[in-house]
Amino acid sequence: MENQIEREIIASLLAKPTLFHVLTLNARWFSQPMYQRIFHAIQQLDGRFDSIFDVARVLIEAGHEEITASQLSNLKAELVTTEHFRHKVQQLERCFLEKNLRALCYEYSQKPKQKTLATLLDYSLLLQEKSNVRETGKLTATLQRYHAELFAVQKVETIKSYRLFDQMLGGLSPGMLFTIGARPSVGKTAFAAVNLVLTALAKNTSLAVDIFTLEMTKKELLQRFLAHLTQIDGKKLRDPALRLTPDQIQKVQGALQQLADYELNVYDRSFDLLTICQEIRQHVNASGQAQHLVVIDYLGLITVPQTGRLERRLQIEEITRQLKLLANELGIAIVLLSQLNREIEARAEKIPVLSDLRESGSIEQDSNVVGFLYPTEDQPGQIQFIFRKNREGGLARRSFNFDGATMTFTEQSG
Repeated sequence: MENQIEREIIASLLAKPTLFHVLTLNARWFSQPMYQRIFHAIQQLDGRFDSIFDVARVLIEAGHEEITASQLSNLKAELVTTEHFRHKVQQLERCFLEKNLRALCYEYSQKPKQKTLATLLDYSLLLQEKSNVRETGKLTATLQRYHAELFAVQKVETIKSYRLFDQMLGGLSPGMLFTIGARPSVGKTAFAAVNLVLTALAKNTSLAVDIFTLEMTKKELLQRFLAHLTQIDGKKLRDPALRLTPDQIQKVQGALQQLADYELNVYDRSFDLLTICQEIRQHVNASGQAQHLVVIDYLGLITVPQTGRLERRLQIEEITRQLKLLANELGIAIVLLSQLNREIEARAEKIPVLSDLRESGSIEQDSNVVGFLYPTEDQPGQIQFIFRKNREGGLARRSFNFDGATMTFTEQSG
């Protein structure tokens, strides 16, 4: 247990160096030499480093070549969230005090000395003081911090995209988990991973985007981007050298350059929750952009390592909980796509409701916003988007025209 706490604390410091200044940590509290040496390196850098290679360099200079950058990277990658860091540090200190208290008790039983007894009493009182700390429930400190924020020059930048989202949500805000559900072939990938992303990149100059596409390749998603940007039928883009005219090739070249200029990453091999969280954390820390948007396509394909035969409902709960915690921790917006149950097809009323989400309980609970895409039955090519949950405000519905050939959603006025 103690070793695991030490490991999680060091991993948290490697993933989020600013935590070094949140609480007072003492190297003596670490029982494992490896973790103690890594902490000494972080301490020497005063918790200010851009990558784990800085920590590895300090370790090498101190003669600890056995702790490699690869080991540090693997340790950092194990971490899913830095939540409860304060509690883990408190646990570590208590473990240190308890261990020393036991050692002093044994020493005094073997050789009773006044000095040993005095030290034993000091540790006992300190441990009692740490154990008696209780949350008071008083708002004084929180009120003071909020009062200071009233006069702080700090603007929360939301991500602008569709007019509907800007109007109803004020934009996609930091810490938001936004779940969009639809039945297969309705166009949820085109809606979120193509149109939403490209609209957001065009409207927000300091935006970085990560897309996790779990059912198609980077090339397939690229073809959808190009179809949208050039308005060329996507079928022609599958074999561009044979099917495109010189003018169309020129349009594609321009679109390729436009995409290259964006801070845009597409991952098509990250299927498990741990890897997804690791990639997001690394890109957020490395990008240096003020805003960050993540789109995951889609929830049903995410795996949860080391859960064995845990039923899928519980795995979904873990996925949505960790993604929400990550959004809060990093101050990013996450758009999570999800499939709907087949039962909706048998209903006379085809407009989706929250219970149509597969394993809907935790999805509904953890998401700030839940919306659905569904086709308008009497108007081919028209897709409706409806809000079913919105912590940021009211509910609404809007129509979009969808051109499948060019992967283009056109928002109707409203």
